[in-house]
Amino acid sequence: MKFKAFTLAEVLITLGIIGIVAALIIPNVINDFRRKLLKIQFKKTDSVIEQALQNTKTELGIEDFTDVYNSNKNDQNNLVKELIEINDVFEKQFKYVKKMSQSQYNNFEYKNGINHYTFFAQDWQYCQHFGALTLPADNFYFYFLPSGALISSADFSRGWLIISVDINGPQKGPNKRGYDIFLYGSYWACDPLMQASDNLVGCWPWAHKNINPINKKYTYWDSLYKPKSYWEKLRNEQ
Repeated sequence: MKFKAFTLAEVLITLGIIGIVAALIIPNVINDFRRKLLKIQFKKTDSVIEQALQNTKTELGIEDFTDVYNSNKNDQNNLVKELIEINDVFEKQFKYVKKMSQSQYNNFEYKNGINHYTFFAQDWQYCQHFGALTLPADNFYFYFLPSGALISSADFSRGWLIISVDINGPQKGPNKRGYDIFLYGSYWACDPLMQASDNLVGCWPWAHKNINPINKKYTYWDSLYKPKSYWEKLRNEQ
């Protein structure tokens, strides 16, 4: 009785084909998983912050934070006082959080070998350039939420209440603006094709609405982890 079998050459060819197909498919599968995970983490963190801000407004009898800014923008001392009160109430909306001052967070970074606060600080400096009223150092904090997300105290810039947010915390990647790092409340630039140090500071509203900032026919989250050519194509379609 004769048994049929694959030759060594046939096996090697088959394995080669499988390897090529896997090399083409696996990166797309991994990136698709990353996109979905980031979207879920964003929606969860976004919802928590939205609810906390709404509860803060209700407790303080505020209809819109912009009204607080406009009523006190000519009196910086009083505006900072109002902002501290807002943050005191805002902080109480979160349970089981780990609270850190700026110096404590800097030490946390150093011990864990990460460089995350510097990135947040860059966003804050950008806001300050456009008129943000930075809280006194003694009143500025970082909060680790039970979900692992990291948020900062709130501040005003151009009348907007803004909060630095990392939806999965500093020890998980990609630690990149527009992916897991956002400036909540910011409406500035969100253009991957723009060459500027402050680019992607304003991606929060696009992520919130799930709309691509270059071409509104596409979604935000499905556009992450795409090459530059993809974004150029979207721009040319307009």
